[in-house]
Amino acid sequence: MTDWRDAIDGLQTDLLASYRRGVPIAGRPYERMASALDATPDAVRSALTDLQRAGVIRRIGPAIATRHVGASTLAALAVPDQAVDRVGRQVAARDPITHAYRRDHRYSLWIVLTAGDRAALDAHLAGVATQTGIEPLDLPADAVYAHDLAFPVLDREPLPATRDRPPATPNRSIDPADRRLLAALQDGLPIAPRPYERVADRLDRDRDAVVETLGALQTAGFVRRTGLVVSHHATGYDATAMVAWAVPDSDLDRAGRAAAQVDGVTKVYARPARPERDWPYSLFTMIHARTPAARDRAIDRLEDAIGHAFERLETVTRYGQSGARL
Repeated sequence: MTDWRDAIDGLQTDLLASYRRGVPIAGRPYERMASALDATPDAVRSALTDLQRAGVIRRIGPAIATRHVGASTLAALAVPDQAVDRVGRQVAARDPITHAYRRDHRYSLWIVLTAGDRAALDAHLAGVATQTGIEPLDLPADAVYAHDLAFPVLDREPLPATRDRPPATPNRSIDPADRRLLAALQDGLPIAPRPYERVADRLDRDRDAVVETLGALQTAGFVRRTGLVVSHHATGYDATAMVAWAVPDSDLDRAGRAAAQVDGVTKVYARPARPERDWPYSLFTMIHARTPAARDRAIDRLEDAIGHAFERLETVTRYGQSGARL
């Protein structure tokens, strides 16, 4: 089978290697990227357009920290096996749901919802319950120890552990005008000579002010990074699993920090345990791997690092995936 990496050219390879994070927040970002890569701006824009058309890049722009900009949660539904595909497709079509996956567990349908605030999020969860007849298991994040999906997709070796610091926690609430700016960017930047000018025109704002504001929002922690958002499925990361750990509160912080240092782990979140709903797990880890063997080795390393009971929930079907919606 042909490896997707063999079908891209040198400039596309350089763009993927250099700009998963760190796309310049500037009036002419593609010119700056071209200068750094000894290419022309037209060639950079053409290469990015081809990567996007091929499905390798989903979008270009900010990765929004939704828990600081609005509200978000992970929720699970115990859908009977015979109905899960039908329900999964129906639920994935709801606008605020950004991820919908089937996993091999009694809680078979897992969704991520985002909204402008917690009240709106609760209304969406109630809508899911009404539509499906199943009460969602609501698992909002209490703490984030790792969230780094900008891992090196060109590597043919197992993923190194994310060494990034946990996302910054803003020390202020976001301004409504800044929220509108992020909402205008949630589908990505245009691949145009002056992409922020188009965004500024839609918002009736000054282009330079838009660029300056986005940089400030990233520094403050409302944006995790600005870069090329790559489809992990298109780039071969098909062996994924969520592993949930029953960690007592007294050991949760240690376990979360230890998990964030394990090779192959891309997300580590603390979430509330729900023992009354037969869900005793408070630490969630996500693994992205190209092969089942690599995924299993990462789980073994996690078990050594965390040392508590766990359940592994492998991804069976992906019904939908998109960026954050505000």
